[in-house]
Amino acid sequence: MHKTRSFTVLFILLLLLTCGVAACMAQEPLVASGVDSWHHKSNKNPTLEQSRGELILNDATKKVTFGVQKKLSFDAKYDDVILEVNYDDVRRVIFDEATSIRSRINQFKQVHESNKRANGDYWMYMEYVTPAGSVETHMFQIPEKFAPQVLERAKRDFGDRVVVTDVRRGVDIDRRTLKDLHSKHSFELAEDLKNHPIPELMPDKALIVVVYPVFESFKSGLVIGPKEKHSPGNDPFTNQVKIHANDRVVLVNKVGSYGFAYLDPGAYQIAVQSVFANALQITLEAGKAYYFLEEDIQPDMPSLEIQLSQHSKELVMFRLSESYYGTWQRKGKE
Repeated sequence: MHKTRSFTVLFILLLLLTCGVAACMAQEPLVASGVDSWHHKSNKNPTLEQSRGELILNDATKKVTFGVQKKLSFDAKYDDVILEVNYDDVRRVIFDEATSIRSRINQFKQVHESNKRANGDYWMYMEYVTPAGSVETHMFQIPEKFAPQVLERAKRDFGDRVVVTDVRRGVDIDRRTLKDLHSKHSFELAEDLKNHPIPELMPDKALIVVVYPVFESFKSGLVIGPKEKHSPGNDPFTNQVKIHANDRVVLVNKVGSYGFAYLDPGAYQIAVQSVFANALQITLEAGKAYYFLEEDIQPDMPSLEIQLSQHSKELVMFRLSESYYGTWQRKGKE
């Protein structure tokens, strides 16, 4: 009897210890390093600030934090805390599988073919309420090493406020199969970001929105020397990119610009074409909108090899906010 009671006490102690360890582990902050961050400079300036640092999901304090350490500091972990949001103030978190190549740390490192289309990173778009009551947005690119952990922790912490997008990627095609391959077009940017038309739905048409975001690469396309942010639309090292819907060009873009088109419902091949071509098959429905990004496969060789991908509305519109509206016209006869 004494042995049975001792065993029971020991079992209860072990159980309490196990539960205590599990509770402590659940309270451990999740720290993801090497995270890229984008946020608007201000409510009046939609240009996106980009930085790299640590994203922290802290269950103990119920806060999401993003911090950057710019220099060696002994009195603070971060020189700049860019974001700190209470869990309860997070309205939505949307995860899209990332389709852009991250900035290369090793300038001479070649991008492996298998990483061109799927690099394992995730984009994390977050919408939250500030103490002043305004709604703000932030976007992160989570490295492959931390992406699964961040996704699972976010699902646990934010529940039905988390959405995971079914991202679709285009595949390379022979550009010679495009019937409108040889068409020529003029292209101009809006004068400023204030001229920023936002597409609206039409009940009898399908809407496609295509954004070619600005990005950083090594200067003049070289893999040595300083990086620079490509100038929207007028960068001398970028080409026009045509967007074909089946047999006809329906949009023209350049780096840092966006456009949209209304199409009849039905089955389409949507293709982007510059030096090479990339396309995806899609069935468009009337009264619905479809959102796409164009991105360079080789970010240090802009407008050479471009990938088309379909993403969430929120992520594409976030990138559209700092892009310039592009207008274009077909040259010559139809």
